[in-house]
Amino acid sequence: MPNSITYVEQGASGIYLKDLFVRLGIADAIKPKLKLAPTAAAEFVAKGEAEIGMTQISEILPVAGADLVGPLPSDIQSYTSFAAAAGSGAKQSDAARSLIRFLATPDAARVMKAKGLEPSN
Repeated sequence: MPNSITYVEQGASGIYLKDLFVRLGIADAIKPKLKLAPTAAAEFVAKGEAEIGMTQISEILPVAGADLVGPLPSDIQSYTSFAAAAGSGAKQSDAARSLIRFLATPDAARVMKAKGLEPSN
């Protein structure tokens, strides 16, 4: 068992993790090991402030000194979906629509995956 675990309490990950620990029945066991990160959990780990950091994969991958161990199991994983739209009054609506179409291509999906995101189908 690690001596210290960190996440950012105010972020979406932190809000989810706090509830997850309760649902898993481990909140009391983890509590004395928590060292809440003021900003980025992966940077907190890279600086040696905590042994394990929990955050979104896309926030771990670019941080030197923080190694991705892997995602949470799918049955307890939380996914965030994003939507895109071009406003009816956009000055460059054609460019906006082109960007949105590009974001749905296999090429964009490969880049997203490489950066720790899970592209939608």
